[in-house]
Amino acid sequence: MPGLTDMLLMYAKTSPTKEMLVGDGRSITYKEGFDRIGSLINGFNGLGLKQGDRLALMMYNQPEYVETYLACMLMGVTPVFVGYKLRGDELVHILTNAAPKAVVVDRTLMERVEEVQGKAYHFLDGGMIVTGKERSKDFVAYEDFIASNPPSLDTLAEEGSAPMIYTSGTTGRPKGAFREKMSEGNVFLVMNAISEYGYTSDERHLAVCPLYHSAPFLFATLTLAVGGTLVLMRHFEPEGMLKLLKEQRTTSTFVVPTVLNGLLALPEGIKQDYKDLPDLRIIICAGAPLFPETKEGVINWLGDKLSEFYGSTEAGINLYMPPGEMRRHITACGRPFPGNELKIIDENGNECPPGVPGELFMKNPWMIDAYYKDEEGTKKVFRDGFISVGDVAIKDEEGYYTIVDRKSDMVISGGVNVYPVEIEQVIMLHPKVYDAAVIGVPDAYWGERVAAVVVPQAGQTLTKEELVGFLKERLADYKVPKEVAVVNEIPRNPQGKTLKTQLKEAWIKEHA
Repeated sequence: MPGLTDMLLMYAKTSPTKEMLVGDGRSITYKEGFDRIGSLINGFNGLGLKQGDRLALMMYNQPEYVETYLACMLMGVTPVFVGYKLRGDELVHILTNAAPKAVVVDRTLMERVEEVQGKAYHFLDGGMIVTGKERSKDFVAYEDFIASNPPSLDTLAEEGSAPMIYTSGTTGRPKGAFREKMSEGNVFLVMNAISEYGYTSDERHLAVCPLYHSAPFLFATLTLAVGGTLVLMRHFEPEGMLKLLKEQRTTSTFVVPTVLNGLLALPEGIKQDYKDLPDLRIIICAGAPLFPETKEGVINWLGDKLSEFYGSTEAGINLYMPPGEMRRHITACGRPFPGNELKIIDENGNECPPGVPGELFMKNPWMIDAYYKDEEGTKKVFRDGFISVGDVAIKDEEGYYTIVDRKSDMVISGGVNVYPVEIEQVIMLHPKVYDAAVIGVPDAYWGERVAAVVVPQAGQTLTKEELVGFLKERLADYKVPKEVAVVNEIPRNPQGKTLKTQLKEAWIKEHA
């Protein structure tokens, strides 16, 4: 990647003893990190990997993940980010689609790769690398791989590679968001984000959400791009996260709404213990709807440190809300992020005026070239050079945007459009509700009817009559759910997005 490559190599020389990575009980300096990355590059060259080839990463938030990604980027090999929760056919689909020639996998996930190896693809001999120091069956030990290859940074690619990140798959099979190379547009996004979010060489960023998703990965990249320190949390645990924020003097972190909800659900005594985090200057949130009551809860607890943005794997950051503006625009998710051109389009292809909902389209220099090996899927999301991921938005007179809902989640009942997110926001106001999702379920007369799935607060009991009575005072009749299911948990992916397809399938199966 022009620019970032030079900066990273410079930090290895000018700040050799500065912490680069902290995680899994280890602290790795910039000098140590780039010696290890140079060994990986030498080893990958020895395997026969060359510019344009692909290598799969299936790990948690750990130093090996970052080292492997940077080695791939510097030598022009495309890193393929594989979610650590995938298994079986899901894993086969992504590996078959991407066709990586090698894989680096965490030792605890090794058996999953072993189970699918050879079903539809083959790695290069010696190209299956497992974290740790001990070789296992056909897997080479990561530390042995580094130790047996002297550091070499002599064979760097002229153009760095962009990672292939798969979409979250909430509306179908995950698609590979493909960028042919790390272009000037990607550099533009990084530089804009560094400026807008105030990243400096003093940054100590906590990566708590999985790095195989685009947003956590972006903010990790920003941290390294300015020569900061990246603190890695292998798995999210609410009190453990607060402890890391305090002990590691963390200045920034990226989270999804479910992380904030988990923090807010902690006992008041614990929250008060961590109310004073003087080093923490910004909490960046995205990935799923962030409800006003969650925003207010975080702001009232930690002050004006919360920032929100809207974006996607396909189109990067499109809208953002700086911390100081959130109180005044509590229901919106932001204004246009620099470099974006945005349109809200109605069903007839006309641009919507302020206050009228429509599908949000965006164009910027860093959006994807295509979905990998998916011509039909690519055609569906592009229109006249703009891209849409299927979200419905409203723009107000001041230029702030509110995401109303996903187009695919919209409920059409009796010919009337009903937006579940609007109803979910009101449900979340009920003091007994911890989590909620609204879906459309089949109805012989109306086509669809509105159904709510709710999780009560710990120790609380919630009835359908109680919730419906609460909602009737706050919503139009046609928006009030006709059905209510009280459950222990709502299925979500690691980004915090509700898996509404699963909810609908379960509902239909139960009521068939």
